[in-house]
Amino acid sequence: MTLAADRPGTMTDSRAHLALAPFLDLLNHSDTAEVETRVDRATLAFEIVANAPVASGSEALIFYGPHDNGFLLVEYGFVLPNNRFSSVLVGEALLAALGGKGQDRLAVLSDAGIAVSEIRCGADELDWSLLIVLRILALDRATWQTNEALWRKLLHGEIDSFDEATERRARRFLRDIAEAQAAIFSSALSTDILHDTRAAAVQVVRDQHAHVWSAIAGHCNIDN
Repeated sequence: MTLAADRPGTMTDSRAHLALAPFLDLLNHSDTAEVETRVDRATLAFEIVANAPVASGSEALIFYGPHDNGFLLVEYGFVLPNNRFSSVLVGEALLAALGGKGQDRLAVLSDAGIAVSEIRCGADELDWSLLIVLRILALDRATWQTNEALWRKLLHGEIDSFDEATERRARRFLRDIAEAQAAIFSSALSTDILHDTRAAAVQVVRDQHAHVWSAIAGHCNIDN
């Protein structure tokens, strides 16, 4: 399956949808492949064009999208040993740690268009929307209840942080979550899972999740 548009030459059209593209699935994925897709208006053919030289005799690769290994394994049945798009779903872990608390603040974040449960983060840096969520959740009760003008500036990115104490609480909260998740994914697979033919691929996903969570914990160093 691949993306197709309602009209030729409109591959970025908002009405793009899934469609069959014969032989396209014969091309393997690389997260570094430099290609583009387009529709030839004259022939109505779907084309894949390489934007970098492909050496004679080498495999022609395409880019399936900026997918982490969990997605690649579930959707396509393979993983990449060094996937530059490795990420973890931080939002779900954050909500689980809250245990139902902070619903008033989560509602405000939702109204502002921040879907907390969908926030992902890679190893390179903390996601901007994640930092906003953490800082809003870390505000002391008095500030939350009496200084709406201030926390709305925080919400809309007009200020980077409130004060040092709030920043420390925010980062400590995420650090504790990240360290716990890193420990979970660093633990050994059960004997039953190891007998699965996909055990090696599952282990790659777990190892990369452990790496990303460890990196996130490192970004939460409150001395930075």
